Amino acid sequence: MSKLIFELILSFVAAGVYFLPAIIADRKRAPDLLPLAVMNALLGWSVVGWVVTLYWALHSADGMSHVRRARAPWHPSARAHATVEVIVARSHQRGPGRHS
Repeated sequence: MSKLIFELILSFVAAGVYFLPAIIADRKRAPDLLPLAVMNALLGWSVVGWVVTLYWALHSADGMSHVRRARAPWHPSARAHATVEVIVARSHQRGPGRHS
């Protein structure tokens, strides 16, 4: 009886470790939870697959912020302002007296 209980506890611990990347992504409310969990379920048995999904889970919220920023609508005047800033910064780098 104690052997059965030990094996059940060990099975739950192993399943928890196996799905740790998906659990972390769920706790962080990652927007890409479903593909991460599917990859974890299908490739988690390999060490490389598990490590990749763990890395993905730990960095998913940070990694998606730049995607949201890139997809955000950008007003044309903001683009013009950014372009002027780049031109001014380059002219300051060249310094006075250098024209080319």
